[in-house]
Amino acid sequence: MLKDCTLKDRIEHFATLFKPGNPTKVDVLTPPMSNASLKDDPKYWRRLAEEARAAADKLGDPEARRLMIEIAQGYEELAVIAERKQASDPNTPGP
Repeated sequence: MLKDCTLKDRIEHFATLFKPGNPTKVDVLTPPMSNASLKDDPKYWRRLAEEARAAADKLGDPEARRLMIEIAQGYEELAVIAERKQASDPNTPGP
């Protein structure tokens, strides 16, 4: 298992799940942000979190699934940060 590996090893292992030709390849996620304002949009981060959870459900490897769930949790945290920023900054566009 990956629990005794370095973060770099885990990332490399996880990345192999998305290589073309990999039988466990997950068709992932939304393309990276093309608009800088998206970073302040909680809906954007929540959508990515949902996509990451859906991808986790497709993974057979428990460690890969756990890592994808952690990614989803990170997206949820970014959504909360974006909400706080919107609440404290009147110049940040709201929902």
